[in-house]
Amino acid sequence: MLQGIDPNNRDMINSTLRLLQARLVGEAEVKKSMQDCASTAKLALVDLRLCLDYDPLHQDTRPLMQHMVSSHMRYVYSVPVHRNYVRTGYPSEPLLAEVCAIQRLRDSWLTLFLGSCMSSLLVSKSQQASNQSIPSHLARSNEPGPQHA
Repeated sequence: MLQGIDPNNRDMINSTLRLLQARLVGEAEVKKSMQDCASTAKLALVDLRLCLDYDPLHQDTRPLMQHMVSSHMRYVYSVPVHRNYVRTGYPSEPLLAEVCAIQRLRDSWLTLFLGSCMSSLLVSKSQQASNQSIPSHLARSNEPGPQHA
């Protein structure tokens, strides 16, 4: 993703991370706090870290996925012939994970927001069951790289 960027140019790397962060939350520029962002932007950050599996048959899933694809860097992986739903997700991209880790250090909202995501019917029941230990895992694993410490 950073092809052509000098690894020693900290300013360019940091500006690229800020751009990715702004695009991920669907804003023109990085906000100081995620409290000012829409709940879909918060969901995008949680989703990127946890690879949430949404219930494709839930009536609210399709509009949510369309919005997340158009405004929060989510990818469409497949569309069945019947087009009743789409399969979407975030790529396994280290820079996007880094952006999430940087934002996590700025705000403590992530683990609180996760609880409301898990209680939503949009997230599949199997995903809810498998994510019971996620808040403590997030607290330990969301350390950004050394240049942002």
